[in-house]
Amino acid sequence: MKYKFRAECELDFRNLLSLFYNEPEHHISAIKINGKAMPDIEVELMTPLPLNELRNMMREVEDGHVMLQTVQPIERYTGERDYDLS
Repeated sequence: MKYKFRAECELDFRNLLSLFYNEPEHHISAIKINGKAMPDIEVELMTPLPLNELRNMMREVEDGHVMLQTVQPIERYTGERDYDLS
């Protein structure tokens, strides 16, 4: 399954990667606003995990809330946060 999500910074995503037994295929993109790079990143991640299991892993990451609240299958990704997820 291919997912897409935002992270507040690359370190948050690296902390998520450390929870995987084998590092999954992924692509990181910088987020720019008015041409200025932000610390936030967008990530595309390939994993056989279902969405609920990936979210559970994100819950284990300190400050992983932005990843948790934005992760979606790539075709449904909007970048919008679901503040009801914690």
